Amino acid sequence: MGRQKQGLEAKQRVRVWLQDNVVPDASPEIARLCGELGDVVDRAERAIGHQVLGHRLSLARTQELDDAVNVLRQRHLKPIAKIAAASGNTILGIDTAVRMPRGKLPMLKLAAEARAMKTCVEPHADWFVSYGRCPEFLTQLEAAVVEMERVQTLRDQALWLHAGATAALPEHLQRARELEDILDCHVSDVFRDDAAKLAEWRQAKRVQLKPGARREEIGPNVVGSVEPQVEQVEQAPLTLSVAA
Repeated sequence: MGRQKQGLEAKQRVRVWLQDNVVPDASPEIARLCGELGDVVDRAERAIGHQVLGHRLSLARTQELDDAVNVLRQRHLKPIAKIAAASGNTILGIDTAVRMPRGKLPMLKLAAEARAMKTCVEPHADWFVSYGRCPEFLTQLEAAVVEMERVQTLRDQALWLHAGATAALPEHLQRARELEDILDCHVSDVFRDDAAKLAEWRQAKRVQLKPGARREEIGPNVVGSVEPQVEQVEQAPLTLSVAA
C-alpha cells in the first residue's frame, strides 16, 4: 500500500507538470495522451480511496457482526437451550432438538441452526413462556437472525469494495507508467535544450521513498550514495597491516 501510494503521488506530480508545460502547446495526439494520463490518475485516486474506505468499513462491520452474533447466541438461543436442558422429560426430546449450536459457526450455518431451533420450539412456545420467555421471544429470535444477516451483507460489501480497489489500483498505475514512458520521449525532445525543465520533469517522475525503505526498494542514486562508506571500511584492514 505504501509503495503504491508513493507511486500515485509521483503520477499526480507528472499530471500537474504536464498540464503546466506540455498540454497548451501540444499536438492533438500528445494532448490526448496527457488527457488519458489525467483520467487514469483520477481512477487510481478513487481506487486508493475505495481501498482505504473498504478496509475501515470492513473492520467496523466485523465488530458489528461479532456483536450481532453474540446477541443472537446469548440473548435468544442460550436461554431456550437452558430451559430445554432443565426440562427433564417434560417434552420428550426437546432438550436434544434445541441444543445450543457450537461456537465459531459460519454465519449461514448459524442462521440455519437458529431457525431450526425456532421451528422445533414453535409447537411448545407457551411452555417456554411459562418458564420465563416473553410472549414475543420467537419473533425476537427471528429478528436477531435477520439483523445478523443484514450486518454480514454490509461486511461483505465492504470487503468487495476493498478487494476490487486493491485489484484495480495496480492496473491504473501500470497504465499511467506506460503513458508516462510515451510522453517522456516527447518531453525529452521538446525540452532537450532546457536543462531546468528536464530537471523538473525528472523530479516530478521520481518516486520519493520514505525513510527506512529496504535496500532492494531504493533507487540507484541512493544506493550509490553509500558506496564511499563501504570502500572506507574495506580499506581499514590494509592500513593496519602496513602499520604492523
